[in-house]
Amino acid sequence: MGFEPFIPGSTVVRRDVLSGRIWTAAPHRVLADDGDRLVLVTWPGTAGFTPVHWIRWFTEGVERARQDAVADLVSGRWELGRWVWRDTVVVTWVGIDPDFNLQAYLPVAGGPPLRKINFERPVRRTPDGIDTFDLLLDLVADPAGGWRWKDLDEYEQIRRGGLVSEAEDERVQAARQRAMAFAEAGQGPLAEDWTGWPVPDDWALPVLPEGMQDLASSVTKEVPDDVVEQTRRGLVEQLVASGWVADPRVTSAFASVPRHLFAPDGVSVEASYANDVVVTQRGPDGRATSSISAPWLSLSTLAVLRSA
Repeated sequence: MGFEPFIPGSTVVRRDVLSGRIWTAAPHRVLADDGDRLVLVTWPGTAGFTPVHWIRWFTEGVERARQDAVADLVSGRWELGRWVWRDTVVVTWVGIDPDFNLQAYLPVAGGPPLRKINFERPVRRTPDGIDTFDLLLDLVADPAGGWRWKDLDEYEQIRRGGLVSEAEDERVQAARQRAMAFAEAGQGPLAEDWTGWPVPDDWALPVLPEGMQDLASSVTKEVPDDVVEQTRRGLVEQLVASGWVADPRVTSAFASVPRHLFAPDGVSVEASYANDVVVTQRGPDGRATSSISAPWLSLSTLAVLRSA
């Protein structure tokens, strides 16, 4: 379904969505939109939702909180909290490339902007804004005029956790090359000086629509069948490519068993079909006491039984 371009000055919501569950939601104002390229802005005081561990990291600088946020994402278990943006005006160019956007962070206290290329899944327009998913990988401009990679370790963590398939990783690696070429060329918005850009005086803070004030009512509980099938197929392809399985009968079993239905509530489809254990129960000390076996372990057990 197509949507008309958003009207400049109107409010839209950018959401990160994983397996039908909202990971972040933040309102923005539209600076420009031609139907393909969308320019958004948000500024201090704007309230949205983000995982509580991210909030703790933002406010306290506790590195463990950031690590917990990524771990929650991989496990499919996260809790959202209300977060009020601060310190910078953020301008975002969406549609520069299908696999990344460009952001400029303009300090309200003055000083040069920070420019960042943010990798994300292809944007899907909705009546209220855009849905995507941040892949936790960034290319950031440094003060010396060069560019450096940021959060490669976090991207690797979600990739190993099954949130990024091998096919998607190949797409990301190709996008990294395009992003570096775009950054080094310094054209388009990168050639523009946004230092000191003011938010129009007649613009009120953007706010989430009334239906999103309670995010529990906006979370899609059912995951589309095609998403489940694609994710399950990605696991099978990974197992075959890695040499874990060669028997067509075993391949057929892994391609048909609905592993996600045996996972506890709150575990994402991606985590259910990762080549890793899915914890189903923990003891009072937080240690895992029960789990769904990792696919590689099940296959290793089968190999031992065949050789016995």
